[in-house]
Amino acid sequence: MHTPQLDPTPDPPAPSLTCRHKRLVDRVLTEKGKETDKVRCLECGEIIADHRPSTVQ
Repeated sequence: MHTPQLDPTPDPPAPSLTCRHKRLVDRVLTEKGKETDKVRCLECGEIIADHRPSTVQ
């Protein structure tokens, strides 16, 4: 089974006024695999701040 991989250096996201970045997001990790405070919207590609409550982390 093939598992899709995210491009670690995606093209800059196209401006999207319709994407709400809520349905499909993935954590942005450092090169060493540590979590950052960012997530990537898998719908439009934009990298945005992670708004998870600190108790969830």
